[in-house]
Amino acid sequence: GRQNFYEGWKMTYDLVKSLDEDAIIGGPGFCDYETGKMEGFMSYCAENDCVPEVMIYHELADWSTTDWKMHVDDYRRIENENGVSELPIIVTEYGTMEQCGNPSQMIHYIYEIERTGTYGNMAYWRLSNNLNDTCADDNTPNSNWWLYRKYAEMDGQLLEVKVDSLKDRHKHDGNWRRDYKGIASITDNKDEINILAVGSDNARSIEIRNLKETNLGKKVDVKVECVYYNGLNSPVYAPITLRQFTANVQNKLTINIPGTDTDAVYFVTVTPHDEETKVIRNQNIPVRYEFEEGKLLGTAYTYDSAYATTGEQNGMVGGIEKIGDGVRIKIKAPEKGRYKLDIVYGKHNDSGIPQERDFATANLTIDGKTSEIKLPNTIKSEYTSLYSLTLDLSMGKHTIEFTHNDGTYVLDSLLLYKDIEKNEIEVL
Repeated sequence: GRQNFYEGWKMTYDLVKSLDEDAIIGGPGFCDYETGKMEGFMSYCAENDCVPEVMIYHELADWSTTDWKMHVDDYRRIENENGVSELPIIVTEYGTMEQCGNPSQMIHYIYEIERTGTYGNMAYWRLSNNLNDTCADDNTPNSNWWLYRKYAEMDGQLLEVKVDSLKDRHKHDGNWRRDYKGIASITDNKDEINILAVGSDNARSIEIRNLKETNLGKKVDVKVECVYYNGLNSPVYAPITLRQFTANVQNKLTINIPGTDTDAVYFVTVTPHDEETKVIRNQNIPVRYEFEEGKLLGTAYTYDSAYATTGEQNGMVGGIEKIGDGVRIKIKAPEKGRYKLDIVYGKHNDSGIPQERDFATANLTIDGKTSEIKLPNTIKSEYTSLYSLTLDLSMGKHTIEFTHNDGTYVLDSLLLYKDIEKNEIEVL
């Protein structure tokens, strides 16, 4: 079978070059990276004068971010052993179905792409016309869009990144990886530093060293923004500004990252001090509650999702299909006030029965008081969207319960934060 492929490759290669000697040919396009396959292919190509101009293959395994650099290094070894000049590498599909669309997962691929000097294309798993899970609707970004927008805006030179004080690899959302990672760049004028970093399950800090080698000066402005993953089909119109402050620096700057959500990504910008910069401290940081950790009611169950989900557990609560089925969780309001509840849910739209493609009705019970809410279709059960509501809460613990009313739906997580206007953010 391999020999047939090699000979077919050679025939096609020669035909294309006979039609256009300047044609750029990429290959072999293997659906995964395997040393033996790559060794055989490159050996044949080197011996038969049909080496591609661009090396392409896919990275679609749960452990791809762990193995990315190892595969690149292995391929470079194979090139060298076959006397082939270094080719550009394009990983033409990266990211599993469970990862794509979640910015806290995709940042690990960006890290690998940048540190290995390769190129990559996000895998296309789901819907057309949504830019591979970076759009919630026409002209409507989701949280993953903001990661790639900020990434595209980075300019200048990549900075070396070192990750300290971590456990060894651990499994999260089916993927072996470290829990804290990011990339940083400095402009060619050395007067602006941009950092992308993933969230983690506890407070983290970013330390920038060797500032004397930049043109930032001894007084800098720092802005820390973030976006939270809240479903594939959920609009995110702008990042949240968490902090903005001025710092006096010598050769090192430490930036504490507030928040403890593993499904957040953070954008840090450091620039020379501007006298008009306002100092901002936003303490209205969303707190995520996972429905999988709640009390299951009736025949409801938890299950591993094939799509990107939120929180520490790669799962959803399903089986909310008849009276009595549902889930109960506890939330805590830090003070009395008006709060927003962002509910990450899914409602299937792929049934052959028109009635089942309608909205689902859920019973929502808060501290014993029940109301009905309508959950719009999300095309597929696990193509999650956001349902938001506001309510007044007293300080302390509250019980929230979702149960079946009409139609089926699945639940992922809930984000709780105060319902405030932008001008209510504390400006010091």
